[in-house]
Amino acid sequence: SSSSSSSDDDNSLSTSSSSSSSSSGLGDRTPCEYAVSTKFPRSCRNLIRQLPGNDRCVDCLAPNPTWASVTYGCLMCLNCSGRHRSYGVSVSTVRSIDMDHWTHSQILAMLEGGNSQLQGFYQRHNMGSLVEKRYQTKAALFYRSHLQRHARELAKGFYPGRDVVRQQQQQRQASSKSPRQDSARTAKETVSTAPPADKRVTIAVSQ
Repeated sequence: SSSSSSSDDDNSLSTSSSSSSSSSGLGDRTPCEYAVSTKFPRSCRNLIRQLPGNDRCVDCLAPNPTWASVTYGCLMCLNCSGRHRSYGVSVSTVRSIDMDHWTHSQILAMLEGGNSQLQGFYQRHNMGSLVEKRYQTKAALFYRSHLQRHARELAKGFYPGRDVVRQQQQQRQASSKSPRQDSARTAKETVSTAPPADKRVTIAVSQ
């Protein structure tokens, strides 16, 4: 019924501009409950649409993509999703934003990813035009492993929103730097880029 459909979406996510975590719905949940799958929450869908580059397919730039690679946190068209499926799930796991069910950490990967973020990463590695090969490189392995680990860590607790997460990362990086590190170029890549400000987001996976 329409009421049950609405209930699924409402129970999946709530947004708040407040700094309180009391309404998060995640504080009392056990780790196993984070694996429960649900339809992609409508509010989260609106947020990922606002991320830079997500209005077009990450590979061919077709407009209004409705498929995603959870592995890279990016959106793509139907045709490109078929190519990603051919890579195998160890390289790229494909989901439909509209039809498939998603776990808590998969939704977080999409909120923390983004097409422009991934495209910028490939461009820095001189692979911007190597669409057929770039997902099976060591650079791609680095990106997806770091993004997925980042999403799993976030899934263990309250998710304050993309902008807050980036601020926390910057603060940790600044506090860990020594004078010697400040003067030398770090060899470690970073997956994240500066995102636009967005609402505080709370995801509560329905049981």
